[in-house]
Amino acid sequence: MNETATSNHWISFNFLGVKSNRDGIGARVKIFTVAGPQYATVTTASSYQSPSDRHVHFGLGAETLIKEVQVYWPSGTVQTFQNVKADQFLTIKEASSPAN
Repeated sequence: MNETATSNHWISFNFLGVKSNRDGIGARVKIFTVAGPQYATVTTASSYQSPSDRHVHFGLGAETLIKEVQVYWPSGTVQTFQNVKADQFLTIKEASSPAN
């Protein structure tokens, strides 16, 4: 286990699909901080016959606040969250309406 002390920050997302698939596979995530945007896609594909963790993890460096999180679900639903705190595991459940 890596227990190196660091002052850097992070956030990790787990997704629960309602209209899309249960694990949110294919959902696209975009975050915005003062340092700029970062992007990721929910997937378990990484190599031949070995799935990877489906959580989406972002390194934030010195940033302690994410200005905005945008989630684009495979169903077409889009969700936006403002002022999300760093250093947490956050579960996002797909909204039942097409846009929030």
